[in-house]
Amino acid sequence: MYKISDKDTDVQIERVDTIRDLGILIDVKLSFKEHVHDKINKAYRMPGLIKLNFKYPTTENFTVV
Repeated sequence: MYKISDKDTDVQIERVDTIRDLGILIDVKLSFKEHVHDKINKAYRMPGLIKLNFKYPTTENFTVV
């Protein structure tokens, strides 16, 4: 348990298992497993959003002119 003293008050520092820094999730072992899992889950959400918004998706809907 760590504390920071500021004049008359002591502030306790919270211990966390993972932290997000510059958009990257890092755990206490400096592993990027949580970051990779987060990105994979976001990628899996995209087909679900497409399925919700298009009743009959075709290639014409997704081509860029």
